[in-house]
Amino acid sequence: MKTPLGVRILAVIQIIYGSVVALVQGLNGNIGLQESICTPIRGCGGITVTYQYLLFVVIVIGLIPVIGGFGMLLKKTWGWWMSTGYLSYLLLSEVGNVIDALFRPSTSVDISLFYILIVGLLLLYLLKDRVTHSFEVMISRSKMIAWLFGAAVSVWILYEVILFSSSV
Repeated sequence: MKTPLGVRILAVIQIIYGSVVALVQGLNGNIGLQESICTPIRGCGGITVTYQYLLFVVIVIGLIPVIGGFGMLLKKTWGWWMSTGYLSYLLLSEVGNVIDALFRPSTSVDISLFYILIVGLLLLYLLKDRVTHSFEVMISRSKMIAWLFGAAVSVWILYEVILFSSSV
């Protein structure tokens, strides 16, 4: 079965996006820089950019979409899993931002709602039978969603731990 055109387009977008993030963050390092970051679990607070934080951003936000994109272009099942796992993490993160905005009215929710819509539609597309059959993903939809949700929660908790250890 031929890889659907939408998958190929998404794969190329992921490769470009991830490459830009990895290069900008990797080359612009700013170790020791003070930043303010808000998350639903830890709230808003200052952090010092540490190697762990920078490594997380470069690998999870940069390299995983690149590798997943290349995997999807090569029609590899692991590429599909990496891409859907990455999108699941983004969706969970943005849902957390919306929930956070309910308790901190000064936080803007418009961008997060837009991201939720876009990422949700991309995930629905990648979970379609035609796409999953193309990548030979042979587990039930409920198990797929459980695995993706578990991976997203794990990465989100790792991010929170890294931020907590980098707190000012």
